[in-house]
Amino acid sequence: MKRKQYITHKSYQRGVVLRIVLICAIGLLINLGIFNFLSYREVESLRWRMHIPVNTIGDIIGQYLIYSTIPSVALVAIALLIYFRHLIKNTDRMLYGLKNDIEKVADGDLSFSVSLDKRDDFNNISGGCNRMIGSFRDKFSALKVKMHDINGILEDIENVKDKQALTQKTRLLIDTLERLEKEV
Repeated sequence: MKRKQYITHKSYQRGVVLRIVLICAIGLLINLGIFNFLSYREVESLRWRMHIPVNTIGDIIGQYLIYSTIPSVALVAIALLIYFRHLIKNTDRMLYGLKNDIEKVADGDLSFSVSLDKRDDFNNISGGCNRMIGSFRDKFSALKVKMHDINGILEDIENVKDKQALTQKTRLLIDTLERLEKEV
């Protein structure tokens, strides 16, 4: 089955998932450490005080499992919220910048290059935008040259007194305009 085309590459998506798994694994290890510390202390204490009746090990360590899990889950949830906020903030910042750059191009400003963060998949988008802007620059430069040629021909036509020369200059103008029309 073919993978759909997304904005981000598989490697970027894997990196995001890996960071989420890493945050959860660290939270699990913290929970395990707290649980082992608390339960070991209690079991050790009960070993010396055998006069307390205990039916199962769960009676001894159950409450400590709860005491260690609640803060660990809260810590992991907070870490995930901070990570997602950071991820969304950076993505929004880059998309907002790209939107502004595209609006500049739409308004006719081709005097800049799009520069997004070079460390992630937005680099491909900025490269495509820069190629598009470069292509627009080239086409507008060619159009300026053609317009300069047309203006020169029009000036020559204004100064021509001979009917045959006027016909030649008019024909040259028409040919230039037809070539320009094909290029545009």
